[in-house]
Amino acid sequence: MLATAIRTSFAILGPSGPDRGYEHSPPRAPWLMVPRTETRSLTLSLDGGHPVTIRNADDQGNIRSRMGMPLCRVRVAGNQLIIEGLRESRDIPIDLVHRGRELRVMVTVKNKRTLPIVAHYVEHGPLLRTRMTSGRLKQVMEQANAFLGQANVRLSLAGEYVLAHERLFRPDPAGPRVSPKRSLGRIVKNNDELDLLTRHRITPPSGGHLEYAPLNVFFARDVELGDRAPGDPTLANAFTDFQGNCFFGDYTGSGRELVGVIAEGRTLAHEAVHHLLILRGNTGDHHVASDPYNLMAGEGRRFPATRLTREQIETINATLAFKP
Repeated sequence: MLATAIRTSFAILGPSGPDRGYEHSPPRAPWLMVPRTETRSLTLSLDGGHPVTIRNADDQGNIRSRMGMPLCRVRVAGNQLIIEGLRESRDIPIDLVHRGRELRVMVTVKNKRTLPIVAHYVEHGPLLRTRMTSGRLKQVMEQANAFLGQANVRLSLAGEYVLAHERLFRPDPAGPRVSPKRSLGRIVKNNDELDLLTRHRITPPSGGHLEYAPLNVFFARDVELGDRAPGDPTLANAFTDFQGNCFFGDYTGSGRELVGVIAEGRTLAHEAVHHLLILRGNTGDHHVASDPYNLMAGEGRRFPATRLTREQIETINATLAFKP
């Protein structure tokens, strides 16, 4: 922003509506994710009666690439900056001018990408089954998609299977060892028990159109890291490995606080981001300690803890850079 002697304010107050992919960390310009074919709005702080012009837009409000392709369409209505995504591109500048002051907003237009979820409802033993149901899972996924919308990523149910305990402990033709157990107990907590689940993972036929490798989610009564992380004193209710398997314990299980589908949706979205970051080659610790409101915050997170940063969004749903 270029300061002048005119006493006026010209700034972004924030999105008009839910915070979906908006970030402003001065001195960086405000940044907004706009889904392709959809519209997002930002609220401007303006002196009434004075127009706002968009310096780098054509007569129709289009901002174009160097090849002349329209990337987004921009207009100002009252104090609303309305942006329509037309073509996928990262960091498109929108240069606004109001009473001699200038303000740049960066916009990234993203295509919607789908992560397939394969659900497995685990029977630990006779009459001992996960409390997650097909109907509840659809509600949980709806909540997860609300959180992942800021990256224009959505979860889609690719298949549902019941892992009956008779099938679970059937001898594995590919393995020489046969487990003598006939029940997991109430908690899935060691490598042998986890391996019993993961040998039933499924990769749905893609036809060459899968945008992401599927995430197999095993819904169990309760899970612990067990001997996978013996030095970790925390008891994770859900965790995801590097092979695309997610182990998800009931929030209503033994010793767990009864919570609703919003908290379960947040957990599923959190685990989905783990999976997406691993698919993008990020094998480090994905948890964010510096921002307790981040979706990937670990211990010490604060309600609602659903925010994703610009870097996280660009990693899990990458977009080609804008070329002026």
